[in-house]
Amino acid sequence: MISPRLAPLAVIVSLALSISQRAYPLQSQSPSATSQARHFALDDLWSLVNLSDIEISDDARTVAVVTDRANPGANRFDRVLIAIDTATASARTLFEGHDVASPHWSSTGQIAFLAQDGATSVPQVFVLSSSGSARAVTNFPSGVEHFA
Repeated sequence: MISPRLAPLAVIVSLALSISQRAYPLQSQSPSATSQARHFALDDLWSLVNLSDIEISDDARTVAVVTDRANPGANRFDRVLIAIDTATASARTLFEGHDVASPHWSSTGQIAFLAQDGATSVPQVFVLSSSGSARAVTNFPSGVEHFA
């Protein structure tokens, strides 16, 4: 039995392993061939998913995570803020934008984070409402680097 305090961490590790297995299977998927290990190749880098900025809600029911996925067509990495339900391990997208980072839960269950959207070229603080829409709560010309 996992301690209730460690349950969110177990969900994150489980999700990371699940994403990794789907994105980069190490065994041959050919049904006619016997399963053989293969070497990691340079092109495999495009399929890796990085998880960062992990933030557990106060009630430990939800974990916010920023994912980075390569977008070779646009020659960039796309960052997405997702929420993971710790009871079901289901994930949902909260925000897709440029330079999403630093999610922080409020005591009311809202989430604030840094991001750039189409209107800003520098990071600002955004708050996600209960309806799911994000709105910028800062508008500093030089942007925001950190917030608490």
